[in-house]
Amino acid sequence: MKRNKSVFAVLAVALFFALVFTGCEEPEETYTVWTGTMTYSAFQAEFGGEITNNYIASQPLTFAKRDSGVLALNGQEFEWTEEEIKNYFISWDIPDEQVSTMTSKLINFEYGFIALREGNNVHVIIK
Repeated sequence: MKRNKSVFAVLAVALFFALVFTGCEEPEETYTVWTGTMTYSAFQAEFGGEITNNYIASQPLTFAKRDSGVLALNGQEFEWTEEEIKNYFISWDIPDEQVSTMTSKLINFEYGFIALREGNNVHVIIK
């Protein structure tokens, strides 16, 4: 009987620590981003510069310019983790090493955008 109590005590302590440590997990960081597609002429009017067809452009923005770009984009707002941002870039069908580079660049912008031009359409993600 005494042995059953000690086994139960050990299991109870193990269960307690398992619950405590799984509850202490840090939530994954999320980033507020807006995604959408705009015409190339609208992109040029809002952000300036040129993007060659099938090329990617990126640029840091001021807070005010970010808000202006978000309004011009009229895109959807998301709270995404790094993995979700990577998945968005994967949907652009670009090489894996570019996916990692673009994800890192976007995350490190305080405010900025990354855009891919395909003909008259420009796919944009703004942070």
